[in-house]
Amino acid sequence: MQLEDLQIGGETAFTLAGTAIAPRKGSAIFWNTTHRNGTVDHRVIHGTCPAVLGHRWEVNKWLYENDNVFKRGCGLDQNE
Repeated sequence: MQLEDLQIGGETAFTLAGTAIAPRKGSAIFWNTTHRNGTVDHRVIHGTCPAVLGHRWEVNKWLYENDNVFKRGCGLDQNE
């Protein structure tokens, strides 16, 4: 959830999905990290582009569906 506008830069980039979302005050983006079958959706791997002009202020909210965090490991091993 974006708290301020950025004049230049600061996009959230989803490189595998081929998209980037510009930060706009009052906006929010939401995505699921897994497919319906529980496997990891790698398209949601993301990063933040540098803020060229202005400051990036945001709030993150994590939602846990069906206590998924307690059913699967959190390591880098895809087989966990």
